[in-house]
Amino acid sequence: MKLARVRYTDSPWVVCDPQAGAIVRCAPAVGAIVQYEDDYGAHRVYFPGVSGVARIGVHLFREYFEGLDSEIS
Repeated sequence: MKLARVRYTDSPWVVCDPQAGAIVRCAPAVGAIVQYEDDYGAHRVYFPGVSGVARIGVHLFREYFEGLDSEIS
């Protein structure tokens, strides 16, 4: 898993939560830290306090999130 910081938000993300069997909406604050992993041309993003995952394309991810890999390596 890698870490990223939310740099911009304008509406909630749709997150699939298989444990709840539902789709939930998540709107983390700017500056919040999320975990993510690569997923075939996209990223699987895990938001704090949410058990589900959002699959976000690489280009959209770069617009809304700032990778922290270089800060912790």
